[in-house]
Amino acid sequence: MIQTIGNYEGMTGVGNGLVEIDLVSMKAISKIPPGTETIWDKDGGETVAFYYDKPIEETSIDQRFKLKEVEQYKSEDSIVIASLGYERYMVEQAKYESELR
Repeated sequence: MIQTIGNYEGMTGVGNGLVEIDLVSMKAISKIPPGTETIWDKDGGETVAFYYDKPIEETSIDQRFKLKEVEQYKSEDSIVIASLGYERYMVEQAKYESELR
């Protein structure tokens, strides 16, 4: 399970929240906290930071999180993941996404 965030000018949002990927089926589920999607905002206001201010083991079982539809891996992605391995694929994907910004 990983925590995702979206960065926007002056604030940070939950993105896809907590994402869990079944390493056998490659099916992903996403869970987001209730309320606003803002984790941090330079101007203050309501945030959901307190949902994340604990170990991932506690955050992942928090029943207040709700399911959010998330894009699934395509079969061609699964082939690439199988050839590179999960860790290398995630590192390569992070580099690719970083270069997009």
